[in-house]
Amino acid sequence: MEIIKSRVFKDNRKLSRVVLNMECLLESDGRKYNALMVDLSQGGALLSTTLLLFEDIPETQSKVSVTLKEGDILKAPLVLEGTIRRSSIGISEFGKEAKLGIEFKEPPLALLRLISALSKPVKVIC
Repeated sequence: MEIIKSRVFKDNRKLSRVVLNMECLLESDGRKYNALMVDLSQGGALLSTTLLLFEDIPETQSKVSVTLKEGDILKAPLVLEGTIRRSSIGISEFGKEAKLGIEFKEPPLALLRLISALSKPVKVIC
């Protein structure tokens, strides 16, 4: 009997994203950038950072380290290792900005706990 793979049974946890605005530090090729994590999943994240020069953008396929700063949700800084898979540059009211898509090597347990905490529904009382 042959097993038929279907989209119904596909594990989409790596694809589901949590929208957030969390400050982080991006390190690539010895350079450090202050960045804002826009969304997050088990497989990767989307970062936005302001650039001084267009040449400052890290190259696609570069190995990077993303450090999420401690705050309300994180008790200690969380360091994530990954690779830049896509990048784009634009101009906004804040200056030149780069959007970077990062793919993580292996999601650490602390990342899974963070996503779980961010995914919980918020109770709104009017």
